[in-house]
Amino acid sequence: MSVTTTRPLRRDAALNRERLLDEAEKYFAEAGIDASLHELAERTGVGIGTLYRRFPTYADLIRALYDRAAARIDVVMEQLAELDSGWDQVVAFLDGNLAILVDYPATPAVLHRMSELDPDYRPGMRWEEAVAAFVQRAHDEGSLRTDVTGTDLGMLPLAMASVLRFPEPQRGVALARYRTITLDGLRASDTAQPMPTEPFSTDDLNIAVHGRRAEPPTRAERT
Repeated sequence: MSVTTTRPLRRDAALNRERLLDEAEKYFAEAGIDASLHELAERTGVGIGTLYRRFPTYADLIRALYDRAAARIDVVMEQLAELDSGWDQVVAFLDGNLAILVDYPATPAVLHRMSELDPDYRPGMRWEEAVAAFVQRAHDEGSLRTDVTGTDLGMLPLAMASVLRFPEPQRGVALARYRTITLDGLRASDTAQPMPTEPFSTDDLNIAVHGRRAEPPTRAERT
């Protein structure tokens, strides 16, 4: 019985694919997530046929951009795993995710569009255990207020993303101030006001972001 394998892209083809993704991130940040793919191809200096050979559908392009964003968060998670305290990990998680949004401002739109195209595609679920672990570590240290959860931390960078539309220097000023306000609000304190509601569960968060509960893919969806 023969085995079918996926041939790796040639070096030039792989570089071409990465260049398309680089331009797509910049283009969607400037023109919006619904902008013309023909204009993207023209801007990149390739024919529309080349674009569709690399990404046969719009959904394929969005998924590739989504995977890029997830890979950047993987790097953040790897870096914070080396830190000595739970609080330092909380700060690194917030700063790392904010840096991604600053450097790649199309990210929120890509995440939202991917949730519309394929609500069950959630590679971010692989970080849940690690986030829960450093949150618990910070709780045990007494550095993070005990009513803050991993879902709270996961939402904070996106909640702060609205200031990314500001021009400089206002954007940098706002981010620096809101970061300080946010970290002070996260830190354990005898004077902290109690949370007004119960925290989001993972299902609550998935319903809010994706419009449905997280469900494992079926066998047909995995193939």
